[in-house]
Amino acid sequence: MTRALEMYNWLSEKVKVKKTPSGLTPTIERYIGNLGEKCKEAIASRVNNIVTKVLSFEKDHSDASNQKKLKDKHNQIVSLYLRVLEDLLIQEEKKTKSPNYFEILNNDSFHKALIACSIETVNFVMNSTNVSFVKLLDICECQAFEFWRIIGSFMKFDPQMPYPIKKNLHDLELKIFMCLAWKKDSIVHQLIKNLADESNANSNQMSTIYSNWI
Repeated sequence: MTRALEMYNWLSEKVKVKKTPSGLTPTIERYIGNLGEKCKEAIASRVNNIVTKVLSFEKDHSDASNQKKLKDKHNQIVSLYLRVLEDLLIQEEKKTKSPNYFEILNNDSFHKALIACSIETVNFVMNSTNVSFVKLLDICECQAFEFWRIIGSFMKFDPQMPYPIKKNLHDLELKIFMCLAWKKDSIVHQLIKNLADESNANSNQMSTIYSNWI
């Protein structure tokens, strides 16, 4: 009971974000800068559309009919996503002399993974089990490998993140590494193929050089 309350209080604090008319935060809009309105619209519409899809699936597979409860949950997920995105942009600014905000803000796979991670975290805190992790990735159109790539950054955004939330993310990390990342449609297979092709190309180049030399 104590840990459940700790997680709920943590989440309640993290979703207290100030939003602009665009649906983002003033800090995120500052980082968007010259990228303009199109980038703002893409970020806001993406997260709202994905969260709506997930909650619609959840509603269809449960007895949940309380519209206010679904609306509150929608707001919690979007706010947590914005809070983490904001922090990642701040960290990027601190660690890099010439931060590449364009790459972060326009990377569709990155955003989908961060949204999926935010949804999973809210579901875990709220003990909501109507959407399995595999189904969540499917609805978010997020590769397991991309989700795995964001887990570390997500866990680091707040040192005070309750242990049960971190443990759940670690468990998902292990599940991805052991099973999901190696599915036939996973990006891991393409990465391995690219490495193999590169290795073969280098080997062929070295053979040619050696033949010419002798």
